[in-house]
Amino acid sequence: MGRSAGRTGRGPLIAAAAVAVAVATAGALALAPYAVQEAAADKPDKPTDLRAVDVSPTGIDLSWSAPDDDGDEEITGYKIERKEAGERNYAVIKADTRSDSTTYEDRDGIETGTTYLYRVSAINDDGQSDPSAEDTARTTESSKGYEQVVPEEPRSLTADDISDSEVRLEWTEPRGNDSPPVTGYKIEYKEADEDDDEYEVAKGDTGSSKTEYTVDDLDEDTEYTFRVSAINSVGTGDPSREAKATPSEDSKADTKAVKPGPPGGVSSVPASGASMYVKWSAPASNRGPEVTAYLIEYKQKSGEWEMAAEVGGDAGAFIHDVPNPKTSYSYRVTARNDVGLGTPSGATGFEKPADTNAPTQVSITALSPTSARLDWLPPSGTHGQTITQFEILKIFSNGVPAKHDSTGGRQTSYTITGLDTDREHSFAVKAKLSLGETPKSETVTITLTDESGKGSAAGEKTTVAKNPPGKPGNVRASAASHERIDLTWSDPGSSGGSSVTGYRIEFKKGDAGSFETAKIDTGSSARSYSHTGLDPETRYTYRVNAISGPLVGPPSDEAPATTLDKAAGEAAAGAAGEAAAGAAGEAAAGAAQSESAGAGQSESAGAAQGATRGPKPAPPRDLSGERVSGQQIDLSWTEPSTGVGGITSYRMEYRTDGGPYEMLTEIESGETSYSHTGLAAASSYTYRLYAANENGESRASNTAAVGSAEDAGPGAAPAADDPQSRVPGFPDPDMGADAYVYLYETDAEFRDWFDEVFPEYTITDVVGEAEGQAVPGGPPDGFVFPDPDAGPGFYSDLYETDAGFREWFDMTYPGSTVEEVVGGAAGAAPAAGDDPLKRVPGFPDPGTSAREYVDRYKADAGFKRWFDEVFPEYAITDVVGEPEAAPPPDEPDRLGYYKDRYDDDPAYRAWFDSYFSGRTLAEVVGTVDRPYGECGAGTVLKDGMCQVGPAEGQ
Repeated sequence: MGRSAGRTGRGPLIAAAAVAVAVATAGALALAPYAVQEAAADKPDKPTDLRAVDVSPTGIDLSWSAPDDDGDEEITGYKIERKEAGERNYAVIKADTRSDSTTYEDRDGIETGTTYLYRVSAINDDGQSDPSAEDTARTTESSKGYEQVVPEEPRSLTADDISDSEVRLEWTEPRGNDSPPVTGYKIEYKEADEDDDEYEVAKGDTGSSKTEYTVDDLDEDTEYTFRVSAINSVGTGDPSREAKATPSEDSKADTKAVKPGPPGGVSSVPASGASMYVKWSAPASNRGPEVTAYLIEYKQKSGEWEMAAEVGGDAGAFIHDVPNPKTSYSYRVTARNDVGLGTPSGATGFEKPADTNAPTQVSITALSPTSARLDWLPPSGTHGQTITQFEILKIFSNGVPAKHDSTGGRQTSYTITGLDTDREHSFAVKAKLSLGETPKSETVTITLTDESGKGSAAGEKTTVAKNPPGKPGNVRASAASHERIDLTWSDPGSSGGSSVTGYRIEFKKGDAGSFETAKIDTGSSARSYSHTGLDPETRYTYRVNAISGPLVGPPSDEAPATTLDKAAGEAAAGAAGEAAAGAAGEAAAGAAQSESAGAGQSESAGAAQGATRGPKPAPPRDLSGERVSGQQIDLSWTEPSTGVGGITSYRMEYRTDGGPYEMLTEIESGETSYSHTGLAAASSYTYRLYAANENGESRASNTAAVGSAEDAGPGAAPAADDPQSRVPGFPDPDMGADAYVYLYETDAEFRDWFDEVFPEYTITDVVGEAEGQAVPGGPPDGFVFPDPDAGPGFYSDLYETDAGFREWFDMTYPGSTVEEVVGGAAGAAPAAGDDPLKRVPGFPDPGTSAREYVDRYKADAGFKRWFDEVFPEYAITDVVGEPEAAPPPDEPDRLGYYKDRYDDDPAYRAWFDSYFSGRTLAEVVGTVDRPYGECGAGTVLKDGMCQVGPAEGQ
């Protein structure tokens, strides 16, 4: 029997028709059949400075720096992961090193001539960190190991007083001498007038390969001398040359004129079948000016590095629409500041674009001690279905999800409030589609504290840059004199969703060397530029990038030109000046019509070109919007007053609740209206519109602001419309009023949808009055699924023979088989020697009677499904005992059973001692006659689950 491929016809309503089952199941799954231990501390930060070095044809050594923050618990080990270049998923080669050593020798399965990628995660008693940034190594026949010698001395030590008690040291790593990698540095200092043997140790081993350290607790107005020694696995090398500094009240951390270091944590994953998501973190501080931009470069397996885009300095991620979706890509990122472009990051592994079937890149950010924000990317592979909203899932400590809330629209951010401080919270996201839903995303976890949300960076959202402008076309370079070359070009094929604000001009002198910047931003949409101050009779090559706000697109094709010799150049300049003077009076009026041509003349003297260009259109007029439902706003406008005949298209932008403008759609010329659908009723929207012709794009129109629909509710005055025509296909005539009234009363999700789409109507206003008849397609009175008296075979046969049941099942459980929902073939012979009481630690709970479990099995569909999946060959009484015959929990034979198990089973004993710390078997097993729904001894009811916790008053 195959899985459901999805159906059409009744939209989201057929899926809602089994609401009683779906809601009951979700709630039942939140009830854990065994106790859960809560974690209450912090995971460590991720390791840094990972290095992978080939040391033999079949061996690679790793070294890294311990996390900056160990989560207030000692690091007990590291997890090592590896994959070959081009593979998608990492494999665990060491789950836990069980050592705080920051080195590892990989000798298992390494093949000569292969490139490997590694990442490392730190482990403490509270959990595992996120993985480190990747590093790569390639083994060859000539790969060789280290010389077993200590490192040479660090170089270029500097000491800068940064406060009245602190000095920052910076240095360059030792020269290579084939020694093992540096794992840390020894920091020493003394007062400047003391003897060499008076050095004190500020830090015996930094435990990091970072080449900076701050010494604190120094005396004010005292001159100090410092030195640094490198440490590796062999020992400590000779100290560096000395450096001196004097902390004083005038000391301050001045910014140095240095380029930024490499960004950290660079990674890339598929965002869709035609795009990749590249993410990074800001470079470590090197006391240089603030980062103003990031350059993202990519390469294909057989290609060279190419520019994808340059994005603003506030960005931390970029979505790259790749040129060829059928190949793999690697990325690197370089930071730029006012001094220049820094050192590139390491390269990511090669990955190919692929559609995602669930939300990805989910992050959670603390906003306050009781609130946090979720952000994510929407799935791209929805098989033609529309995303209607996103569902926020709370993940309980046993991994069971339960619905927390819905976004009500397609926004990819959600704020969670009312969270407990100093407690771990886990969430995931899934997309609701027009027919069904996607799988849930990865889980993210956060523990809020009293300090959460404080600080200048608190609550900041990662800025994801996308849609840079395209390449400018038709670049032409021509020599105007012996020292000037004039450039012209055409608009890029795509503006990236917003207007081009300028262009970057780069040049290369001669046939060798790299490109330099002639003009980082022209600040104008003019498509011409004059490069002056050049050498005579010299070849120059140019390329041009389009700029749209903080985004810089990829470079154009290159265009060469050679300056004239000096004599010819001077003659050409004189002739050009006379011609320009004569043409200026005749062409002044025409030139004034063109904004871009006029701007171009200021730099390129292209008067003739500017005079012949036509005008851009005027802005569209009278843009207005009206909310016609919670999910739809209708917009209309009037054509521009000038340039009407040449309008080629319109471009609409919008923003939500005062946020940044985003591209909405492009509209064909001749249209003067547009409907924006799939909106959030609780949000307000603002729109603006641009007109375009062959000469460019107009300025923005007036803005049109449309408020939220929150104030409208059932009973408000209806709009002058027919509610039955508001949503095509709703109400479905095959369902009838009784079915819809039943859904509205029992299905919270359907009720929320209806109230959002029809805020001014009741359910009977739209579907008609209910007549009390049987609900077609809905659960009849007393319907329970799965029925405790019907086995999996019954439902498998029913699925094959009953089209109505099959349609209901596929809509209610999309992507699942009957066997997965109702369990396997119960009654199969148990495995020889199998003890069901050992299968799930803690189940059955010693403090829960057989009667409670049997009653729950009959009444709770979610619990029944869990039991049948975990114990497919057993009946409920085989595991928990017969309700009538089983002894009460405090009788000696019951206690004796658990005592024997405690004495004979180390795993059970370890579980019991952990979950019931400080309590005896008699204390735990001795509780009897508890009403159904209460928890056993040593546990408390919390979040719908029996969890380990102190009894009341303890």
